[in-house]
Amino acid sequence: QYVQAEEFANRYALRYPKGRDGQAVYFFKIQSLYASGQLDKALELLRNDEAPLSPQVEALKARIFFDQKQWTQVIAILEKSTSEEHASERALQRMLAESYFQAGQDAKAQPLFTQIVTTDKDNEQARFRLAQIAQRSNDTELALNLYKELAEKKTTSPWTRLAGEEAALLQLQLKNNSIAPK
Repeated sequence: QYVQAEEFANRYALRYPKGRDGQAVYFFKIQSLYASGQLDKALELLRNDEAPLSPQVEALKARIFFDQKQWTQVIAILEKSTSEEHASERALQRMLAESYFQAGQDAKAQPLFTQIVTTDKDNEQARFRLAQIAQRSNDTELALNLYKELAEKKTTSPWTRLAGEEAALLQLQLKNNSIAPK
């Protein structure tokens, strides 16, 4: 089905190079390539300077770069378009926060993760990331409290399990005085 979508998009572009639905058809083509796992082909089309741009296309481009763990590319796309178009889209906000975190930009990631936790109290990944950021900034007590708080939820999520493990490790390190609490 994705091959057909790509073929239809190609035919439209060939027959109506300046057609009024060109932007929508282009987005549909990129979306089909993405859904069928042809990320390289999708990115090749997205890198074309003549590609029609829209907030939808930019969001999809960010998702593709995110899937490929190209954090700086995700940040560049979402920083310039996050303003009005995507501010309300939580998935893009989480993507930007995670990209900042993975790129080591904790000062930018922390407020986004805090905002995510405020609007979605069950977002365990964001809670875990906040604990990691506290730990990376040597705020051991805060990190320990955040890990414990998450681990006490006792859900089946891998984040709660990891939080329990991290809390145990931090407690052990504190007990052995290898880390002095802040």
